Amino acid sequence: MPNSKRPHIVLITIDTLAANHASLYGYGRPTTPNLERLAREATVFERFYANSNFTTATVNSFIHGVRPWTHRANQLKATPDFGIAEQGLVARLRRAGYQTFAVSTNPWAAPFHVLADPWFDRITYGKVHRSVLIAQSEFFSRFPSAVSIHDLSIIEHFFALFDWLLVRAHIWSLADHHDPELAFSAARRFAETRDPAKPMFLWVHLLEPHDPYATQAPFVGRFDSSLRTLTRFNSTPPYHFSARRDESFPDRYVGRYDEAIASIDHHVGLFIDWLKKNGLFDNTLLVVSADHGESFSHNYGGHAGPMLHEDLIRIPLIVKGPGQSVGKRLDVVAEQIDLMPTLLELADIPIEGPVEGRSLKPAIWGERMEGAVFSMNLEQSSRFGEWDTGSVAMIEGRWKYIHYRGKIKSPLMPKLEDSLYDLQADPDENTNLVTAQPAIAAKMLAVIQEQLRRHSKLAQ
Repeated sequence: MPNSKRPHIVLITIDTLAANHASLYGYGRPTTPNLERLAREATVFERFYANSNFTTATVNSFIHGVRPWTHRANQLKATPDFGIAEQGLVARLRRAGYQTFAVSTNPWAAPFHVLADPWFDRITYGKVHRSVLIAQSEFFSRFPSAVSIHDLSIIEHFFALFDWLLVRAHIWSLADHHDPELAFSAARRFAETRDPAKPMFLWVHLLEPHDPYATQAPFVGRFDSSLRTLTRFNSTPPYHFSARRDESFPDRYVGRYDEAIASIDHHVGLFIDWLKKNGLFDNTLLVVSADHGESFSHNYGGHAGPMLHEDLIRIPLIVKGPGQSVGKRLDVVAEQIDLMPTLLELADIPIEGPVEGRSLKPAIWGERMEGAVFSMNLEQSSRFGEWDTGSVAMIEGRWKYIHYRGKIKSPLMPKLEDSLYDLQADPDENTNLVTAQPAIAAKMLAVIQEQLRRHSKLAQ
């Protein structure tokens, strides 16, 4: 197919958006009316899983088409092997004739951090009102090997004070820290100035609803009318197992999180309307997804860490193909590494080289697809050695197995035991069936252990 006939591709990724807090997926609060409107003319994947529970690992998976145990960006500041990046989504699209753009709000999801920046024609960084993220984005995009300023507490306190001064000076507001309009205005400029002779790939990563959860009017107060947690300074939840000793968790925070989802949904809807108004919708392959979810259950707050329950790893995926006007919902079990081959095949670009994911085009066209998917947190393993510490989840059909490996360390952590859940009968993962279903548990554990052995460099 000639390059000029290939569809535009617009990829919108929303940070920290859990599927079980989206009304698109049956949540009780009306958090995502605009995604529901898009779903009426797109394909919704009911069971789409993040390959990890924090940004660095997940973005590398969906941009490069391989799982964290392969790309080895298993820690916050880690980057993948450059050879993997050379075979990633952006590099392949650029070679196929696409003009490529990126709008970044989170330095850990930025093109420079996933080593995709050489294949973007234009990038804009730091589209938020949080000075530490702006500084990290600008600094690391120029000096990617530098020590993270985020690790220096005195510097972090300085940026917090600087944010407070900007708010006091009425330059920023108490709740505009993740204002989505900053990113979408940049995205519109890129689309308006593109080369009309080339197809466009536009990736927009949005930081809302990541904590601090507080958002702007008219959404703040929509689901929580209290006067608590109304600002960027007091709406960050207790992280990980520290939530166990916070009596106000999750009630103090969940309403603000849901309001932030409603806010980002509104802005996504406005951008979709803009695409339609400017003739960029019908012939566009539009994808909306997330990097990972957020936990308000199992006495666990935030994201990352050893836990891999559904809050953290089940995320939205909406795919609107070129010319598609009829919506459908699919229950195929899929994962983030499937996104890259799906986009390539829908754009008629050969899928060659090291890709662990599978194209979901057959499922979109009505074929049955089966197979296991994996999610993992390997932050406490060395990226240069064996995968000896961390957690891995395997989902196949109705079954989910979570394996805990090595001496995981996390403050206030209870004893973690391998777990098997029947997601069809027990979607909230309350009943561990390892003892009741020993054959299924043993089979899934054996697959996980073999995968870890195969992908451990020391075992090769």
